[in-house]
Amino acid sequence: MEHPAIAHLIDVGIREGAGWIAMEFVRGPSITDYCATQRLDTTARIRLLLTIADAISVAHRNLVVHRDIKPVQCARRRGGHPKLIDFGIATALTTPTDVVVSDAVEFSRVFTPHYAAPEQVKGEPATVVTDVFGLGALAYRLLTGIEPFAQARSALSYLHAVLHQDVAPPSEVAYEAGMHISIVRRLRGDLDCILLKALARDPAKRYASIRDFADDLAAFLACRPVSAHVPSAGYRLAKFVRRRRPWSALSPYWRPAC
Repeated sequence: MEHPAIAHLIDVGIREGAGWIAMEFVRGPSITDYCATQRLDTTARIRLLLTIADAISVAHRNLVVHRDIKPVQCARRRGGHPKLIDFGIATALTTPTDVVVSDAVEFSRVFTPHYAAPEQVKGEPATVVTDVFGLGALAYRLLTGIEPFAQARSALSYLHAVLHQDVAPPSEVAYEAGMHISIVRRLRGDLDCILLKALARDPAKRYASIRDFADDLAAFLACRPVSAHVPSAGYRLAKFVRRRRPWSALSPYWRPAC
């Protein structure tokens, strides 16, 4: 899996019956710490997510599902790309997982609350849409400052939430957290739709691939219609007008944000 945003694999082996992986050491802050210290805006954060998405797509093309996408697994090397690290619980798409969640201790050890997909906590086989959920959870954290199902304070409460509740729209969470109104408005609409689709409880309702997810994020940045939004003539017209801002300032459809 050669990619600028994937830590290089150095060696693998087995010692005393346990498998080990040696990977490139990436010195730098987690992606969330980097965004906070640099005070990156929404656009810059989405561009970082697109880099991570491209790396995950490479893993998927090599039939590997990461299964543990979260902030600490995405380190930002100084002066370079963010790096996706730690494929410790990754699985091959050709081999079904046999992990079974038996209790809260096992759950918290194998899975990361707030980032694990519903099918993971149920012990079902991981697929590419499992990583769609993981990247969606990371995007939710980067864009709102809050994790999905933040009210879940334990592994068991997260298990119940992710299996029985829908994720709150990012714009609502940002508003309730007191984030600046400009950020709330940026999230409202397309980004709400994009993240809620990525974080759908039913895997069949998520994006079919990381590339589809990334395409919608890129479309948002370009002020183009996104597939997650319910299509309508008015929606497409508004997008068309906003892409032509130099002459659209007099249009009633024009707004500064996409």
